[in-house]
Amino acid sequence: MLVYPNPLQNGNWTLEVGNFIPGMIAEIFDATGRLVYHLQVTTARSEISITVAAGVYTIRVSANGNIFTQKLIKL
Repeated sequence: MLVYPNPLQNGNWTLEVGNFIPGMIAEIFDATGRLVYHLQVTTARSEISITVAAGVYTIRVSANGNIFTQKLIKL
């Protein structure tokens, strides 16, 4: 899993998953753990169009019981 650009100054993040798995879900949480974005991943590369305040976020991508996480920074 790759999310870029990170840190993000403006625009959108791009999510690339190496092996797309049907049913894959991406969720972004803010620093308090609140869900701020949810995406049913349908392709190996997705645009994450989200308007959030500057800060640190966590993206969690899950499929078939596997969970991958990455910190995201919005400047």
